[in-house]
Amino acid sequence: YKWSIPDEWSARTKGWLITSAGTDNWTSCGVTPHAQVAGDFDITVQFRPVDMALPKAGKHSQVYLQIEAPDDARTQVSAIFTLQSDGETSANGQAREIGDDKSFNYRTIGQVSLASTDGLRIARRGGEVTLIASDAENGIELVVTQYDFSLLPIDPRNIRFMVHTGGADRESQVFLESIDIRAADVQQPVLAMPAVPARPDVPRPTPSKGFVDRLL
Repeated sequence: YKWSIPDEWSARTKGWLITSAGTDNWTSCGVTPHAQVAGDFDITVQFRPVDMALPKAGKHSQVYLQIEAPDDARTQVSAIFTLQSDGETSANGQAREIGDDKSFNYRTIGQVSLASTDGLRIARRGGEVTLIASDAENGIELVVTQYDFSLLPIDPRNIRFMVHTGGADRESQVFLESIDIRAADVQQPVLAMPAVPARPDVPRPTPSKGFVDRLL
């Protein structure tokens, strides 16, 4: 599933160029796999920031890997690469929690200075998630933070890759290369497909698809 992205995924391009048009309100564009994940998991997105737009003062341009739990609070954790309006860049951890008044609160739970990145990763072990960002310049991974998180299975469309541009009259472009999902249990929902009668004289072909093709 995708939102605010006109282009379709194509295996020929070996990736997906995602363009995020900036607005003065918070908006995003992105993709989410049709997959349910249970138990321990390790989810990584690989991407290339083609052009991260300098955001309007007081705003941010960002790339997200976000996971939402189906608990009562609909808790979210996000590993984020952030460009600030002064040009500073960092990797951030963010949690969405529910307050006493039942409204959502977005809290920064970790931050490390990072000049550039080509990957974000969230791994769950038991009731804890670790948020990780790759350091593209030095070829290493950095732990951004750890956070207590639900043990419940993650529902389809609750693993999200998103791009956000802060402020109107600008746009960011990010080339998504892969979404890698490894878990104790990964299931794909059965999607309704039109029935096509098979010709008895033609053998059924065996399709060959990449990982992202199967999930999106």
